[in-house]
Amino acid sequence: MNKIKNGIGIIALSGLALFAEDVMAQSSLYVKLRSNGEKRVAALKAGTVVNRASLPVKALAGEDFDVDDRVVSLGLSFAPKTHGWYRLQCNDPDQIGELLDSLSADPMVEYVEKVPIRRVFSEPNDPYYQDSAVEGLNMRWHLDLIHASEAWDMCQVNPNLKVAVVDNAVWGEHEDLQIDTMYQYNAFTGERNSAPPDTVDNTVDCSAADFVQRTCAAYNWSHGTHGAGLIGALNNNGIGIASVAGGVTLMGVSCGANDGLDILNTGEGIAYAVENGAKVINMSFGNSEFSRAEHAIIREAANAGVIFVASAGNDGVNDMTYPAAYPEVISVGSCDYDKNISVFSNYGGWVDILAPGGYGPNESSDYMFSTTFCRSQDLATSGYEEFAGKYYDRMLGTSMAAPVVSAVVALMLSQDSTLDYRDVRSILMESAQPSLTSGIAENSGVLDAAEALRMVSTYVKPYEPVCLQSMSVMKEEGDLVPDIYWNYDHSVDGSQVSLRLYRDNLLVADNIPLDAECFSDSTAQGGHVHCYELCEVNADGKESYRLMDLVDMPEQHNLFLTASPAEAGIVSGAGMYEYGSVAVIIAEANPGWKFDYWSMGSTMFSEMDSTGVLINSDSRLTAMFSSETSNEDAAASAMPAIQLMPNPADDVFALQGADAGLVDEVLLFNTQGCLLKSWPAGEGYYEIGELESGLYMVAVRMKDGRNPVLKLMVR
Repeated sequence: MNKIKNGIGIIALSGLALFAEDVMAQSSLYVKLRSNGEKRVAALKAGTVVNRASLPVKALAGEDFDVDDRVVSLGLSFAPKTHGWYRLQCNDPDQIGELLDSLSADPMVEYVEKVPIRRVFSEPNDPYYQDSAVEGLNMRWHLDLIHASEAWDMCQVNPNLKVAVVDNAVWGEHEDLQIDTMYQYNAFTGERNSAPPDTVDNTVDCSAADFVQRTCAAYNWSHGTHGAGLIGALNNNGIGIASVAGGVTLMGVSCGANDGLDILNTGEGIAYAVENGAKVINMSFGNSEFSRAEHAIIREAANAGVIFVASAGNDGVNDMTYPAAYPEVISVGSCDYDKNISVFSNYGGWVDILAPGGYGPNESSDYMFSTTFCRSQDLATSGYEEFAGKYYDRMLGTSMAAPVVSAVVALMLSQDSTLDYRDVRSILMESAQPSLTSGIAENSGVLDAAEALRMVSTYVKPYEPVCLQSMSVMKEEGDLVPDIYWNYDHSVDGSQVSLRLYRDNLLVADNIPLDAECFSDSTAQGGHVHCYELCEVNADGKESYRLMDLVDMPEQHNLFLTASPAEAGIVSGAGMYEYGSVAVIIAEANPGWKFDYWSMGSTMFSEMDSTGVLINSDSRLTAMFSSETSNEDAAASAMPAIQLMPNPADDVFALQGADAGLVDEVLLFNTQGCLLKSWPAGEGYYEIGELESGLYMVAVRMKDGRNPVLKLMVR
């Protein structure tokens, strides 16, 4: 089950790639031509360079925009759905917005987007395996944790199987890698060289301060080389380390930019790896930005048998990152030596498996040890003299966990080359070791290489769905119940077929009629990214392959309302709401009583009987009533207040009242709870001239923690 940041501009000069300023990263675009606009360039192999004049796009034909003449094809030759995708470079960053708008308006352009700027997530005779406790360090704990030696006894990796490391760079000349130049590629220059730029000196030593400031260039640029070593450093060569899939054919694809921490042109790099025979592709990078171009390439390649593995991210949050969260990608979180999820690892139901990427038995000392482009920096600056001058070092993160999984996948495919990404994911999860605090997909855990290989030998593939064609999960804004929709082939007899629905790998519903076409999951909890899987069940009770989709269920909170005195009136609007929405609450007085104000604890919230509440926590409000014969209104009048002036308003409004000095932020919502505008404190007047006439809600965040919501009428 399942489901990089700033980049560069390239100048090619005598084979040397010179990296321009970061602003150039924002000038790369992915463009998808419509089928009637592709003409003769439609099916060009990924990485092929064409002249921009050959594309039937008006904005690229003239001199209105300073666009590089070299345009690179991204399409996979075997996948028509990817034909027509190109990467182009605008040489003037100030033109990028206008160029994007012009391309979007061109009838020959189906889609255009900025290139996503990703971020790196940071028994052999090999000496660091044989003597794994050099200077007290354990440099093979990750291999022991996944039972690598048992796996090697069961299966030797197929040396013809290609595993691509798409990363910032891969130094193929490393003594423990020795990657042939025919298996190297630079996604900027098109050259067969995946090493870091020549401007990066890998013979210098960094200081401890460089690590704190992340300015140790050679170490930063070692990210991809480190991952490559974890996958396929040469085993039994009497040098350096042992790897899980030593002997596999490694492919290095460089997409690194700037300081080595930024990843750009990933779609191009991935497409090149696919076109050149990669069966497994490791992607230790990501951020929250979804890319249609990148996903289109991954989706079509995955359906053609390529296995994609990606790191989940190192922010310690339940937020989806891409490419890991694409449904066709195996998403990997990090665990420590004790099989618990690493404190830095992202988590959630969208993460498929945990693998070693964190702390070893010595915790503060034992990270993931592997090959590097730099001479040992982290270990050397920490006082481990044994490693000084050697091109090996330790790193930490989900970026290290993903290559371990990629390597195990290579072993699995060496045993059974017919496995696809659905099979691989299922086997990895079912064979996983339990984790005490996994925090990931249910019924998964920590990678077990040996058990996965045992399961490969007995695995029975599910069948392709006979009737079920597609599924999707939809949730309207503000709705707390996700709806699962599906399409099926009405021309096929489905009388003996029913459907089975899983959420996060747990059964939600069974025996769902095929013709129902929709299922509402009222049991889904908020604050989670849920993965739904739908499959057919035939008359023999066997499941088909599962279709999959992800839905993000925002955090939810309860709004409790009461009346005081209880007999004085009635209140409405209580219930469960999504975080960030606005709930409308209403107080109605009974005969003989009058409404005074809404109270939140000991503080007045609003003097309006009908108002809004910005939902950001569980809240309790009380509608305060008094007898119409009572003169005791002092409590209410003494309460500090805030109001909108003027109201109704035309072009601007302001906040007035005793609480005006406590304002921290002002937010404007429509009556459906959608955020339209926000202003920081101290603006004075808030411009609303662009709004249409009607009713709006103004939420005021106060420095004392209150969040009154006021009605604003715009004329």
